[in-house]
Amino acid sequence: MTKYLIIGGGAAGTEAALELRRRSQSAEIVLLSEEEVLPYRRPNLTRTLCGETVPDSQFYQKPELFYTENRIDLKLGERALEIDRSSAAVKTSSGAVFHYDRLLLAAGASARTLPVPGGALPHVFKGRTLRDFTSLETFIAGKDGLSAVVIGGGLLGLEFAEGLLCRNIRVTVVEAFPTPMPKQLDCRGAGIFSAMLTARNGLTARYGRCVKNIGVDAVTLDNGEIIGADVVIWSVGAAPNTALASYSGLAVKRGIVTDRFMRTGDPAVFAAGDCAEANGCVTGLWNPAKEQGRVAAVNMSGGAEEYSAGFQAARFVGFGTRMYSAGLVGLEGDGVVTEYGGDGVKTYSALTSRNGKLVGILLLGDVSSALQLERRLDFSE
Repeated sequence: MTKYLIIGGGAAGTEAALELRRRSQSAEIVLLSEEEVLPYRRPNLTRTLCGETVPDSQFYQKPELFYTENRIDLKLGERALEIDRSSAAVKTSSGAVFHYDRLLLAAGASARTLPVPGGALPHVFKGRTLRDFTSLETFIAGKDGLSAVVIGGGLLGLEFAEGLLCRNIRVTVVEAFPTPMPKQLDCRGAGIFSAMLTARNGLTARYGRCVKNIGVDAVTLDNGEIIGADVVIWSVGAAPNTALASYSGLAVKRGIVTDRFMRTGDPAVFAAGDCAEANGCVTGLWNPAKEQGRVAAVNMSGGAEEYSAGFQAARFVGFGTRMYSAGLVGLEGDGVVTEYGGDGVKTYSALTSRNGKLVGILLLGDVSSALQLERRLDFSE
C-alpha cells in the first residue's frame, strides 16, 4: 500500500489529497495542516470583515465528514518540523513521525512584513490566516471612531480597506508604487480607479510613499507625514514557505524548485501551490495552486502530466465597481496594440494584442464579457 504524505491544507494540498483518492482507493493518505481548523478557502477571509456571513459550504473546502468517508487522515494543528529524506520521514510539532513513499510539500506562504520599527506592536496585524482575521476582529470589536492604515494598495490591501470601511473605520492606504493595484491596472485604468477610491467617504490614499515607523497611535511616512492609526495592517505580499525544503537540502530559489511535473530534485518529493516555483514562476493564486496540486498528485501516483502555467486572472469587487485583469496588461513594444473603450468614469476596458493575438484584458465596471474574452487569450509565439 502506497503511503502519501501531504504537508499543507491549502488549495494545493487539499486538491492533491482528493486527486490521490480518486486515483487509488487503497492508498494511505495523510494530510498535515498547521492550522487547527478544517482547510478553508482563503480568498473568502476578507468577506468576513464586512460582516458578510459566508456559509460553511462556501468557506470550508470540504466538510469534516468528507475526509472521514474518503479515508483522508487529516491531522490538524500538526506543524512539520523536519524532513529526513534518507529515511523518508517527517517529524512534527507533536513529536509524531510520519513515513512516506511520496511526499508533497504544499506549505503555502506567509504574509510579508517590512523591517519597520514598531511592526510587531499589538495593534499591527497580518492578513493571511483565519487566526489573523480572528485576532483583528477581536481587537476592533465594540470600538468606535477607529482609524486604520493599510500598508499595501494591491488586491488584498484594497479588500482590507473595503472591509474596514464597512465597519465605519477610517482608512488610509499607503502604497509604495505611484498607483493602486500596480500588477493589475494599466496607467489609464489606475487613474480611473484612483478617482473611485478618492470618492469613497472615509478613505484616503498615499501613493509612492513608504511607512518608516509605526507608533502606538500613528504611522510616520518616508516624507515625514504622520497619520493617525489605531489599527495597522500589513498587506505587502506573501513569502513562500521554503525553510522546510531548504533545511532538507532541496533546491530553493524564490520558491521550492520543481520541474514541469511538480517534482523536486528528489524523485519522491513534490511541491505545489504558493510555496512552489514551477517553470520559474511563483503564482501565489488560488486556482493555479489547485491545478498544481492536482498535477502533482497525478505524477505522485505514477502519471506523467505536465503543469502548464497559463495566464493569471485577478478579480476585485469593491468601492462600487468591479475589476477583471488577465494576461499582459499594459504591455508595450513592437507589434503591441491596445484598444481602449468605456466612458472613462464608470466603465473602462483595455484589450492588448501582440502580433494580432489577444494577450491582455483589463475591464473596470462592466466585466460581463470577461469569460468570453478570456477564451480568446493566446500567448503562442
